[in-house]
Amino acid sequence: MENYFIYINIDGFAKYYFDLARKLNIPLYNLECLINEGCYFENLWTGIPSITFPMQSSILSGAYSNVTGNVSKYFDKEKNKIVYCKHLNYGETFGEVLRNKNNSLISIQQFVLNSRGASYEDRDFLYLQPGGDYKKRFNILLELLRNNRVDLGEKSIFYDKIPKFIFLYVDDLDEVGHNAIFNYEGLMAFSERKRISKVISRLQKIDIKIGEVIKALIDKKIYKRSYILITSDHGMVPFKGRSSIPRLIKDLKKCGFKNIIYTDDLVSKEYENNWDVVMTSTGIEVQVWFNSTEVDLNKIKHKLEKKDYIEKALTRDELIDKGVFEGFSDILVSPIPPYHFNGNISKRFLLRGGHDSLNEGTQRIFGVLKGPLIKENFICKDSVKNIDLIPTLCEILKIPVMRSSTGTIIRKVIKSKEID
Repeated sequence: MENYFIYINIDGFAKYYFDLARKLNIPLYNLECLINEGCYFENLWTGIPSITFPMQSSILSGAYSNVTGNVSKYFDKEKNKIVYCKHLNYGETFGEVLRNKNNSLISIQQFVLNSRGASYEDRDFLYLQPGGDYKKRFNILLELLRNNRVDLGEKSIFYDKIPKFIFLYVDDLDEVGHNAIFNYEGLMAFSERKRISKVISRLQKIDIKIGEVIKALIDKKIYKRSYILITSDHGMVPFKGRSSIPRLIKDLKKCGFKNIIYTDDLVSKEYENNWDVVMTSTGIEVQVWFNSTEVDLNKIKHKLEKKDYIEKALTRDELIDKGVFEGFSDILVSPIPPYHFNGNISKRFLLRGGHDSLNEGTQRIFGVLKGPLIKENFICKDSVKNIDLIPTLCEILKIPVMRSSTGTIIRKVIKSKEID
């Protein structure tokens, strides 16, 4: 009998959202159903930087940026400029593995697979980018499951058999969590309690759609043969007020550095051969590079971590040990929420949410996996990386793992009598 695989990535799904919903007895019946019938990852972590494209590609390539090359942006010391990685991914994607093995797939806005295993033109390896919110994207999946049909607007595609591998990406929790003035849940929140409440409200609505997917699979008589993986790329933490960049510059000057430059682009000609420190930020944490190779990074790290606005600093070697591309940063500095290192130094932010942070709120993510060979009602308490998930599925489904994957097979969640 054929197995099916449905991967739903809910962008911005921090584990603490789920924990709080449970604590407050807010019903998420369908996520709880999958947990009861499968494995819940109590200790699932994302990578660095916890930014959407780097982490989405890491999950589907089974490797972090030491393989994919994508850290969102970094400073090129030779060119004296910030390099943006955009959709760079040197790793092989799960979609490419499936295509090479002629396993049909459909990707509903899982953009990592666009031209990397799926395309707009190929019905057997179809990529769709409908935009819109969770309803629009889930409804495409439901139409496929209920009627073997995908509506492309001017035409429709009908399948005798639906693709065995289905990928769905939704970004509602991320959008609401960022707390823009206007978002999917209406006007922005003005307190952290209300911001989280709006995110959980959106999560409840998504949970209902997950229930509809479960019912459609049951009606199609393939639920028991289906693997369902639901996880995320990162969580979210609050930030507000003015940037702490000026404080960091002041503290670095106390360490003896003079020409300290913040940039999102080029180092100006005035300083291109005469800078001591360059820094850049995606919004919360800040990447720092030093011109001199003689700088004692550990000494700087320990000095910074004593500051009342800094939670953690990681040196280049520590980042490399975590699978991060070696050019990402000499030191990565992450503040204590709600402090931030936003590059807009003059702006005083109202309450916002961000996820490029080393704080547990962004690093610890939700994850559940259900399927025929997955242990039932099992809580995996071991520390697991999000790059371990797809390689584990490859092992179970007897599909080659992605080339250069560094993910580990999570054998503890697999029914032992089935796989050694």
